[in-house]
Amino acid sequence: MQGRAPPARVQGAAHVVAERGRQPRLLSDETVVVGIAGAVGAVLARVGRGLQAGPFARVMGYRTNPRHGYFAPTSFAVLEGRAVYTWQRNRWGVRADGGLGGQQVLRGTAYRTEWHFGVTLSRDWGANDAIALTGSVTNSAGATSSGAFRYRTIGLRFTQGL
Repeated sequence: MQGRAPPARVQGAAHVVAERGRQPRLLSDETVVVGIAGAVGAVLARVGRGLQAGPFARVMGYRTNPRHGYFAPTSFAVLEGRAVYTWQRNRWGVRADGGLGGQQVLRGTAYRTEWHFGVTLSRDWGANDAIALTGSVTNSAGATSSGAFRYRTIGLRFTQGL
């Protein structure tokens, strides 16, 4: 067996969620919608030390309540390739993730380029205890309701196990 490379192994995880409903829903800005449907799917496979990559897809659509108008699109779809890199040493951790693909806002319109990038720096001090500084930037229409489609976030996350 000397001189032979070990067989290639692919490790990963898959996550798929689908929903369809007719009950009225309340969106974050108090808009009532009916006929909401959506699905999310992602597969990440380990391709190197600390590096995972794979496809991601999301579709969403709804019909607004006719008595309560709404400005947002009635359909949204995104398909992208994603990569995630994680590194951890001596309770310090770094996670960087990014994606590039296409998004369609309103059924029948052309797809346009969609991208995102995020970084998290964390410090753990116990099994479930951590503090993390996180930031991201995206042009995905799924992140913002403004017409600009450029969205930035920065956050501080604290987790304390009981």
